[in-house]
Amino acid sequence: MLNMISCIVLAAGLSTRFGSSKALAPFGNTTAITYLLRKLCASQISDIVIVLGNDKDSILPHIFKHKSIRVVYNNDYKLGQTSSVQTGLKKISSKAKGFMILPVDCPFVQIETINNLIRYFTKNQPDILIPAYNGRKGHPPVFHSELRNAILKLPHTKGLNAITQNSIYTVETLNFPDSGITQTFNTLEELNQILKSQDCSVI
Repeated sequence: MLNMISCIVLAAGLSTRFGSSKALAPFGNTTAITYLLRKLCASQISDIVIVLGNDKDSILPHIFKHKSIRVVYNNDYKLGQTSSVQTGLKKISSKAKGFMILPVDCPFVQIETINNLIRYFTKNQPDILIPAYNGRKGHPPVFHSELRNAILKLPHTKGLNAITQNSIYTVETLNFPDSGITQTFNTLEELNQILKSQDCSVI
């Protein structure tokens, strides 16, 4: 595909506040990671790299086989999210013109939003494209493949905001009528509150 966009799914964290793996959080009769992957497979994303770390053996059975999905393990997951982004980035398709980054605790973003991000990015080619809801930035941001090396060189102590806030890059924000862009959960109570307000029927 000439305009392939990869997606790095981050599911390696310690989930300290949640008390157990957020990837395995209950979504009806499924889990957060299965629910999110079903969405991504139904979108125009054709290259999905899932980064595992903590609780990998428990999470693996919830990742179904699909031609678009690959799993990688971050040995340094305790160093934080940047190390997981870098682990996934090393494994995305060489054909990718850009890549999304989507933490597993952001599973509410709509398929239509993902597809519209891809269409806009493909047409306009900014360095970084960030979705927003009611003016509030959220997930998944899209990065041009030319930023790959800059991200790989980041020290683990720095987050991606070291890239997104760097004035040498063109950063565009695109608003959507999708509250899922900004909805994340750190506790079971937060998750249940969001679930009450969302149509989270299994895809």
